Amino acid sequence: MLVLGATGGVGSTAIQLGKLMGAKVIAAASSAAKLAVATELGADATIDCSREDLRERLKTLTGGKGVDVVYDPVGGELSEPALRGIAWRGRYLVIGFADGRIRRCHSTCRCSGAAPSSVCSGAASPSRSRGAAAGMSRSSGIILRPVACSRCVGEVHPLTDYRAAFTSLATRRARGKVVVRVSP
Repeated sequence: MLVLGATGGVGSTAIQLGKLMGAKVIAAASSAAKLAVATELGADATIDCSREDLRERLKTLTGGKGVDVVYDPVGGELSEPALRGIAWRGRYLVIGFADGRIRRCHSTCRCSGAAPSSVCSGAASPSRSRGAAAGMSRSSGIILRPVACSRCVGEVHPLTDYRAAFTSLATRRARGKVVVRVSP
């Protein structure tokens, strides 16, 4: 399982879920510091997308087979190389487009036999999402917990400094959640 944006709030949860389900998890992020966090969360292997070719590194890590699942909350420029690094009949889970750009990969899907899937987030249906999480916890006996705050929350800014918070997200410097504190 490849997790793009591995140290954001969604990606860090995906690493934990993948490990709980018995997957070999490959975390992709844009810096060594972010990849260290991904390793702490349980990632078996890492790819520094700012320095390594994603597709080639996936080939190396999977012995040329490719990954069975791509978990993509980012979108943008890594979508196509991630899809090209997928195993025959693999699954490409489109979680979101944090990058802000939606890429077209239809021809790549046809060539790899991949099945792209859009995954509806809890924001679209909060009650359904809570119910699914509760059901998963009851049926498995496992309760997921957020990563310790020191790792989960990367930055806290006062409301007056909201621009710095948005810049951190826009430049992909953030590790974990970026919080804007409304009250002092």
